[in-house]
Amino acid sequence: MEPGAAQAGHAAGVAGHLPGRPVAQLIASTVYLRWGAKGIFTLAVASIVVVGGLVALLSWQRQWALVGNWFADQSAVVRLAGWPALLAAVLAGQPVEVR
Repeated sequence: MEPGAAQAGHAAGVAGHLPGRPVAQLIASTVYLRWGAKGIFTLAVASIVVVGGLVALLSWQRQWALVGNWFADQSAVVRLAGWPALLAAVLAGQPVEVR
């Protein structure tokens, strides 16, 4: 196998596993470059535990209607401009660590 072929295959592999999700691709690629497979595994497990815990807590407390009402009560300006602007500000403030 040629040296460049392995690198090209890896880049295609990340894009193939997360199609249409460039932010997730960037996060996964950065974690993989920094910590390798252990980092990806840890990120996956931590994400499942956090999201699963929130889902379990909301289900146990029967608060899904409250969450739905909170989203429904947001104005159109907040939904269409406020949340994307907040996300852009958070992402712009993060250092890009790709070596």
